[in-house]
Amino acid sequence: MDKILYCTRCGSRSDFYVGKSNLYKFYGKIPFCKKCIEEIYNELVKLHSDYKKAIYLLCRKLDIPFKNSVYDGAVKESSIKGWSIQQAYLKQINSFSEKNNYGTDFDDSEDFDSINQNKVFKINNINNDIETTTDLILKWGNLLSQDIQFLENEYIDWCRRYDVSSKAMEVNIKYICHQQLTINKKQESGQPVDKELKTLGDLMGNSALKPIQESAAMSAEFNTLGTWIKKFENEEPFPEPDEELKDVDGFKKYIRVWFLGHMCKILGLDNEYSQEYDEELLTHTINFDESEDDFEYNENDESEEEEDGDD
Repeated sequence: MDKILYCTRCGSRSDFYVGKSNLYKFYGKIPFCKKCIEEIYNELVKLHSDYKKAIYLLCRKLDIPFKNSVYDGAVKESSIKGWSIQQAYLKQINSFSEKNNYGTDFDDSEDFDSINQNKVFKINNINNDIETTTDLILKWGNLLSQDIQFLENEYIDWCRRYDVSSKAMEVNIKYICHQQLTINKKQESGQPVDKELKTLGDLMGNSALKPIQESAAMSAEFNTLGTWIKKFENEEPFPEPDEELKDVDGFKKYIRVWFLGHMCKILGLDNEYSQEYDEELLTHTINFDESEDDFEYNENDESEEEEDGDD
């Protein structure tokens, strides 16, 4: 009997992965071509917005084992070699299945472990080792680690400056970041970037991020209370208070005299603080030298007092 395998999804007769499940042991291959498996995987990613869950569900559909360690290795390998995660996963699960005892079908799978989803990998590049999380790789794609870092830094900067609360805004900001990266790379290689700049302008226009649109957004009807406060502080700050109202409770003077002034006096510094300290100290000091006449002993007064007492 001829073993002619047709893809059960598209009818293709070539380009299949090796499969060890008993469900298709006659052919020894997964009965979906590589192109269809890629499409199925992309549909799962789009549906669940989770690369690891997409791999898990793909393994269930294809009746192949799911292993957390293989998934982590696939993410790392995909970032280095430029493969999709499902390509790297299927290659690893087939290449090392017997050596690592992964099993033959989905019944041999590990439980889906989302705790490992944000595991940190070190990805080698020309300059140095940059720590890039799995989430960042999944967010930006199979790029060089320095490109991922650039994209993430730009994305964070945009989010700090603008409200990126909607899904549409998130998508537009990501495209803007990618376009910035493309422009930077072309400029570094001396290539013209007129077309890319126009695309960047269109993306910013769709997100209402052009300078002229920002000016309109700063009009009164769009301003929040915080925006108004910032505007007042920058353009119409509060005037300086009258002199008698600057330190009504005397708190500034208290600190200036009894802390700064006293410290300067201890350190032997002759400055405005130590001088103010001396002046303030005089108001709380009794000077006996200035009132000696008031304390002179008067014998006549004493004798008169005794005579009055005898009477």
